[in-house]
Amino acid sequence: MSGLDPDQLEQQCKEEITIEDLIPTFGLFNSNLEEKSFHFLSTDSLKFLLFRLSFQVLVGMNHDAAALDEMCSYCRNQHKSNTAQLKKIDQFRGRYDKDKAIYYYTEDSFVYRLINQAFRSEDIDRIFKCRHYITHLHQHLAKQANQQGASGIDKHVYRGQTLPIVVLQKLKENEGKLISINGFLSVTQNSSYGAQYACVGTCNDKYASVIFEMKIDPTKNTTVPIANITKLSNSPHECEILFSIGSVWYLESVEEDTFYWTIKLKFCDDSNPQSAQLDEQLTKLDECLTNGSTYLSLGNILRALGDKPNAENFYQRMLDDRTLSYKTRGHIYYNIGTLAAEQGRYEDALKNIQKVEESIRSAAELSDRQEMNYELVYSYNRLPSRLRVFNTL
Repeated sequence: MSGLDPDQLEQQCKEEITIEDLIPTFGLFNSNLEEKSFHFLSTDSLKFLLFRLSFQVLVGMNHDAAALDEMCSYCRNQHKSNTAQLKKIDQFRGRYDKDKAIYYYTEDSFVYRLINQAFRSEDIDRIFKCRHYITHLHQHLAKQANQQGASGIDKHVYRGQTLPIVVLQKLKENEGKLISINGFLSVTQNSSYGAQYACVGTCNDKYASVIFEMKIDPTKNTTVPIANITKLSNSPHECEILFSIGSVWYLESVEEDTFYWTIKLKFCDDSNPQSAQLDEQLTKLDECLTNGSTYLSLGNILRALGDKPNAENFYQRMLDDRTLSYKTRGHIYYNIGTLAAEQGRYEDALKNIQKVEESIRSAAELSDRQEMNYELVYSYNRLPSRLRVFNTL
């Protein structure tokens, strides 16, 4: 390889600001795929922000019909021995209409379970397979929220469910702190339905019946779309309110009653100082993603989360786009190369760094310049010390 000046590279790398400058690297995001219903923001705030950022990138992308086919294929594989479910999946695909996304979510079908399991698992691969529908559900909800404003939303709403005792204890430990509920959040304006879904009196010693009593001020602004979906629901009698991804709540109290637990939450709108601080941090992270809503951005977020295999998968997906500029292609090869180096795959790392140089040469020839522009090599640099290694090979 040609000898780039390592000291010069490191100096220029220091002048670049990337997502890694603002956050530490996390371990693999929920690698055992166990379901996680809550983010406890006193300890998980950065994971929450990155996960929310990945959602923003995902819904900002364009998804064609092939993405819907991918979701349905995934669902068929999950239910391949269930004839009834396979029929429902085929019906869903055949009648799909993005303007009925909320209706599909409220049906007693595979859609609701699939989406919520994907978000609770925090597995980006599962979420990505559902990207077509998730994007339409978020957009449909945002449209309804804009049309409704504060109308049709009560200040007190309810949610009933069963929770493992260990999760309940964790909630108890986080009284007076902020939490976020993973996935889209459905609540009811009718307290009796809250008790019904809590399965009061039927839980064993490992689970507890829980009723969430939740306070909202619908007149306050919020970055998270919220809408009354009664008229669009398959079950209008349940008087549902639906929140999109990323709602933040102040946990006021966790109290045990005779047959169930009551958890009191207050929604954090834009006027809440702690919530506003989270939004400010999210904006800073978003500004680091100079590539917009692309696979490259998703790869960068996953890399920051420590999910290196999926990060590389999204980088490779980006390379499938034949319209990429040589500069962007060089960025991606560089990211793949440094990922390989971090994992000790030095031969793969060297091959990708060599592809970076090929991209630079192609870009130089295309612009008819005499000297190659090495700027793109370190525009996304995370490990300048690795370049010292590569340059001495």
